[in-house]
Amino acid sequence: MRFVAGYYRISVEKGSQVEHQRTLVEEAVKQDPWLRQFPFVPFLDVGYSGGTTRRPALQRLMAAVASDEVAAVVVKDFSRLSRDHLFLEDCQKNLFPKTKTTLISLTEQYDSRSPEAEEWMLLQGLVHQWYGQDVAEKVRALRAKQVQAGIHWGRAPYGYRKEAGQMVIQEEEAAVVRQLFFWQSQGFTTGEMAQMLQQSGIQTPKREGVWTRNKVWRLLHAPCYDGTMVLGAWEKPVYFSRRQRKKQPQLWHQIERRYPPLAPAILPPEARTQGHPPHPFRGRIFCGGCGQPMVRRWGSYASFTCPRRSQGGPCPAGTLRQDRVAEAVRQVEERLYLAKYGETKAARRQRQEAYAATIQKTLEQEEEQFGWLFRVVYEGPEHFRILMKRNWNQWI
Repeated sequence: MRFVAGYYRISVEKGSQVEHQRTLVEEAVKQDPWLRQFPFVPFLDVGYSGGTTRRPALQRLMAAVASDEVAAVVVKDFSRLSRDHLFLEDCQKNLFPKTKTTLISLTEQYDSRSPEAEEWMLLQGLVHQWYGQDVAEKVRALRAKQVQAGIHWGRAPYGYRKEAGQMVIQEEEAAVVRQLFFWQSQGFTTGEMAQMLQQSGIQTPKREGVWTRNKVWRLLHAPCYDGTMVLGAWEKPVYFSRRQRKKQPQLWHQIERRYPPLAPAILPPEARTQGHPPHPFRGRIFCGGCGQPMVRRWGSYASFTCPRRSQGGPCPAGTLRQDRVAEAVRQVEERLYLAKYGETKAARRQRQEAYAATIQKTLEQEEEQFGWLFRVVYEGPEHFRILMKRNWNQWI
């Protein structure tokens, strides 16, 4: 059985606007004898721009129209249905006539049953699209001025909070950020840091999901932790898009010393951007059962685990503690050193230190005996004449 659809849309959540649209549409349906003979079904989209058709209620409505289930679609005005004149034109010329669906807009007094409806709808679609683009350009201009003035919009970065328009440190989150920089200075990987944060029960910046190496990497490379505010790093490819793309770093607007820094006391910015040196065992420990590279894990102690075994696979290999692996490597290194030099590394180091001490003592004795000669060479003949007058008998 076919029905009459009332479609409502608001860009921001305001109940009064929804009720206003609902009242106008329902009253119009009640006053039209032809519309009253069909059941009435409302469709509502909240928080969606009219420039995009990716709206849940709108997509359900279009699917119902394509299935020939809708007798008429009633809206307050065309901008509620869409601000894209190409979409409106497609509905008017293709989809709605094919399924014999009537389109009614109350504000524009448009009814597709009227013979003059086609030209009027095309004009209104162009006007609404121009209006959406005009609003988007004004918003861009306003935000450009805010960027130049150093005004931050949106939520505060992780580790900060807004107070009277200024960024202040949120101590609980800032402690997590400082801990990440400390771990990085100690050579931990982003995966290991994410695992330790997850095991500690610390919430992610968005208070949902789990810690991943990408989330940790973004925190470690965020310019705000050096005290730099970055504005205008993202842009929309078209005004009605809900997606954003990142601009090139040279197009960002950066203001230094805008935030209280969290990172410089732990790790210099140049060290963070270049990354930390890899762990000496990374990529060098392989499973004896299946030959796969073992993964470094961190719990109460650092260890290496076969990825197949950790995923419930058939590999018989167990877990290797990192400290025991390091001790085994040290013992092998000592044996190889002994075979090559005929002595252990510790004995060779002691012998070299004893030889260096002997050389140092010899230099000190020679300097005490022949120091006057060095002073003559470096301080000139005048010093030599003074020494001759004072110490002639001593030299003889």
